[in-house]
Amino acid sequence: GSTTAGAAITFNSTIDNSTATANALTLTAGSGAVDLGGAIGSGANGAISSLTITSSGIASLGGNISTADGNVDLSGATGVTLASAVTIDTDPTGGTAAAGNITFGTAPVDGAFTLILDTSADGGGAAGTIGLGVVGGSTPLAGLTASGGALTLNGNISTDDANVDLTGVSSVTLASAVTIDTDTSGGTAGNILFGTVPVDGAFALNLNATSAGTAGSISLGTVGGGTPLASLTAGGGSATLNGNISTTGTVNM
Repeated sequence: GSTTAGAAITFNSTIDNSTATANALTLTAGSGAVDLGGAIGSGANGAISSLTITSSGIASLGGNISTADGNVDLSGATGVTLASAVTIDTDPTGGTAAAGNITFGTAPVDGAFTLILDTSADGGGAAGTIGLGVVGGSTPLAGLTASGGALTLNGNISTDDANVDLTGVSSVTLASAVTIDTDTSGGTAGNILFGTVPVDGAFALNLNATSAGTAGSISLGTVGGGTPLASLTAGGGSATLNGNISTTGTVNM
């Protein structure tokens, strides 16, 4: 049979390998949407080798994604919507190779659910990188956690009274001015946690954990040690500084 050019791609169930051999999944939808209704690579035959989505429509994620040290590349989609809590893990427990990268590029991510990104090398090898665009710009997330190698931020991050935890990555680079806001509904603000992770990039960083209710806490590692920031603004509850701060502009805390 044939399909209309740019037609949607929809999976209403889980997607798994048919045998113990890991296989790559590439989805190209043209102008159509991509709807993944279930988990990918979580079956008895193990994680898939990689996932790539290309579409000028929206990619909807309805479950966790696991790859066997392969990349998850969603940068070819116009946007990504979380239809449930989603964990993306690019290095299964016990693996010995380098972990895959997770790439959203500049594709925005929305949805009132938690997003966990894990490119840590659980069994050895190098950790994978993570690239994020605007997160929660239209619908704030219920929480964001990232762990693994270098993290690049290409846009703002918004959560609905939930934590943004970046303590598990090796470094954070600002590729544009970034605001992280953990209180979009006026309740108890989430915490913004960098821990001891260094943050670099010649752009402004605004950390907003203020709230009409209870403010969230902020922790920072060395800021601007490699490339000084344009400025740093932080508001909220208590702030813990684990390193020096270097900017070419103001520091307002």
